[in-house]
Amino acid sequence: MRRFMVLLTVALSATVIVPQSASAATVFTDTFTRSDSNNLGSGWQVWSSSWGVRSGKARALSGAWLQTTAITSVSAGSTSYTVDVDITLSPTPMRSNAAVALAVVDYSNNFFCKIEVTDGNPNGLASIGRRVGKTITSQLASAKNIGLVAGGTYHVRCGRQGSTLTMSVVGRTLTYTMGSSDLSRFGSSTKVGLRTHLAPDEDDGLSSYDAFTVSVP
Repeated sequence: MRRFMVLLTVALSATVIVPQSASAATVFTDTFTRSDSNNLGSGWQVWSSSWGVRSGKARALSGAWLQTTAITSVSAGSTSYTVDVDITLSPTPMRSNAAVALAVVDYSNNFFCKIEVTDGNPNGLASIGRRVGKTITSQLASAKNIGLVAGGTYHVRCGRQGSTLTMSVVGRTLTYTMGSSDLSRFGSSTKVGLRTHLAPDEDDGLSSYDAFTVSVP
């Protein structure tokens, strides 16, 4: 039965009511509250590099000076979903690039919602990007100079509804609408996860993830 809530009572005892949407269902959650490990455990599929748990948070473990992208994912069981995660950027100045991965087909084909503090974006960047094969378009939608700092922890919410991808962080919301070629390549993917861009001028492997939750309508 659809629930209703009272929004406003006006003169003459008239009451305006609107439907209240049902709560989303959580299909996967991981708080990483376990001993240090060189793997993430049940439910996680590693596409590239290595992942593990350090001090109760998920981290890419491949090293500080590699030129690679570390990706791991879980199944949302649906093509419409919301992903919530707390990302703590690397404490090393100008060495953080951490993201939520969306619509993951494989290592070379995925979307991502990233936050970074690097030499190129010293005051913080949030963006929705895409990788198709060897081509990475990192700023399909973006917000610059948003006040992110090295070592800061930020709640990131990303999701997909139909052809629309969204990202919210520090009060900013980004949106990207997938075109026909995107939908052909990514439309049926139900995989979501974590992504760290390891490089000498990007992340040094010390950005970490906590309170990862996937919910569906």
